[in-house]
Amino acid sequence: MAHLPEGFTLDKPMQADLPVGFTLDNQQGAENVADSGNINADLRPVPDAGEPSLGQDLLGVAEVAGTVVSSAIAEPIAGLSGIVSALFGDAKSGADTVNLVKDALTFEPRTKEGKAKLKAVGEFIAPVGEGLQILFWRLPVHRN
Repeated sequence: MAHLPEGFTLDKPMQADLPVGFTLDNQQGAENVADSGNINADLRPVPDAGEPSLGQDLLGVAEVAGTVVSSAIAEPIAGLSGIVSALFGDAKSGADTVNLVKDALTFEPRTKEGKAKLKAVGEFIAPVGEGLQILFWRLPVHRN
């Protein structure tokens, strides 16, 4: 049998006396863990609390910054990895490697505020990208 810290038992969290300083957040959640073995069994969406706090807002901004910076770092590394992979494999394996490395190195926002702010940045930048694409195709090199 596994050695557990004093005050802990297996699959019976409701019957154990917890060590000093420990409390169960949700009695029903503890029962669900014991019954189903799934630690996420009692996770429910938290109701919307309205406007985000300053801390949540700042965390969202930090997550967007993390996404932008990690993406800028990940792109060249992913490109080089794809080139190496394509040299020893085929073009598809190179492209797959680029996507895998880029996804592994790019931070994705986890909070609702971070996701919303990243979406807003994307919506703001999209017209710029579309305009640059139009200009690119109007260059003399692309004319018939």
